[in-house]
Amino acid sequence: MLEANSEEPESMLDARRKAIIFFVLALAMATIASAIIVNEWNKVRSAWGETVRVAVAAVDIQPYTAITPEMIDWQALPKQFVTTGFITEAQKLKDSIALVKKGIS
Repeated sequence: MLEANSEEPESMLDARRKAIIFFVLALAMATIASAIIVNEWNKVRSAWGETVRVAVAAVDIQPYTAITPEMIDWQALPKQFVTTGFITEAQKLKDSIALVKKGIS
């Protein structure tokens, strides 16, 4: 007959205990890392200051196509990066068509 090894259950308990400790430590480290990332992201966003909504293409727009509201998405950009070439008002898109720049195929 096989003899029962009295150490096996204890070694399994030790392994389970180590696994739980490892999991709790990993979870704590992930939570701390997430908090640091969110904090840094908020710092960057506040450093950007005020944002402005600008028009961006939601789909590929073929040259000489009339632009419709469904073709446009609005994204927030920091005001310091918005130049006169950006469209910031939906009214400016009314009766617009897409043009192709010379040299682009």
